[in-house]
Amino acid sequence: GILRGPGFGYRDTWRFNDRVRTSLIIAAQVVGGLTWLHLHLCNSPLAHLGLRPYWPYIVMLLSFVSVGITEWARRRDDAVLRETLRKTALYLPLVPVLGFWLSSATVSAGGSDPANFAWAYIQGKVSYQTLLAIGALYYGGLAFLWKGTMPRVTSIVLANAALWVILIQMPGWNFLTHPQAWLIPPAVCVLAVTHLHRHRLEAKVASSIRYAATLTIYVSSTADMLLQDIGSTLSGPIILVLLALAGMIAGVALRVRPFLYLGAIFVFIGVTSMVWHAQQRIDQVWPWWAFGITTGILLLAGLMAIEKNRPKLQSLASSLAKWES
Repeated sequence: GILRGPGFGYRDTWRFNDRVRTSLIIAAQVVGGLTWLHLHLCNSPLAHLGLRPYWPYIVMLLSFVSVGITEWARRRDDAVLRETLRKTALYLPLVPVLGFWLSSATVSAGGSDPANFAWAYIQGKVSYQTLLAIGALYYGGLAFLWKGTMPRVTSIVLANAALWVILIQMPGWNFLTHPQAWLIPPAVCVLAVTHLHRHRLEAKVASSIRYAATLTIYVSSTADMLLQDIGSTLSGPIILVLLALAGMIAGVALRVRPFLYLGAIFVFIGVTSMVWHAQQRIDQVWPWWAFGITTGILLLAGLMAIEKNRPKLQSLASSLAKWES
C-alpha cells in the first residue's frame, strides 16, 4: 500500500483508492506491532536483540523515521502516506513517556520521598529526564516543521516536566524551598504561547492569562526571597528586581500593560526588601529613614513633573490605553 503512491512506475498494475491505501498503511503498522509483541511474549531473542534496556530510545528513533518518511511523502505529493504517518509521528513518542508510569521503575527505593524514586527505566540505562528532554526537542522540531499547536504545547509540557524531574532529584531544590525554579519556567512558557496566539484569544481571556502568569512569576520569586530569610542573602531581592525590570522592558517592547504595571509594583517591592535586608544585616533603623526620605523627595519631584508636563502625560496616557491589556 505504501508503494502505490505518486512516483512509482508500477502503481497502475494494482489500482488502490486512497481509502484502501490508508487501510493498508495502518494494517502494516498494526501487523508490525503485533509481530513484535508475539516475539516478546515468546521470549524470542529476535524481539529485543539485546536492546531491551534502550527501548525508549528505539521508539524515539522510530518516531524520527516516521517524520522523515512523512516529509519524503510530502515532497512527492503523496497525501495519503503523509497524513497517515503524520499521526504516527505525532503520538508515537508519547508511548515511552506514558509507559514509564506503567513500569516498575517508579517503585520507591526508600520511603515516599519522590527524590528516592528510580527516575529511570528498567535496568537504569535510560533516565526519564533525558527522554523527556529528547521528546521536548522532538516536538519542538515538529512545531517548527508543521506549525501545529499540539506539538508546540507538548514540547513545552515535556520540557518543563524534564526540569521538574531534575529538580526533584536535587537536594535542597524541592518546591517549598525554591518555588521560583518550579513555577517561573512554565509561567514564562504560558506567556510566550499566549503572545503567539493572542489573535485567536479574546481580549479578556488573554489579559487574565497574562496577569495570572506574570503574578505567578513575581509572587513565586517573592516567596523564594522570603523563604531564604531576609538579612541572610541579597540574591532574592536582586532576582526579584531583575525579573520585574525585565517584565517592564517586555511590556514596553511588546506594548502589553500587565507586564508594565506589575513590573513597576514588584520593582518597588524588591527595593523595599533590599532596605529590609540592609536593616536586618546591620541591625539599625536608619536605612528605613533614608528610604522614606528618598521616596518622599521622589514623590514630590514626580508630582511637580506631572503638573509641569500635564499635556505630554495626557498624550502618553492615551497612547498607553491602546496597548494590549
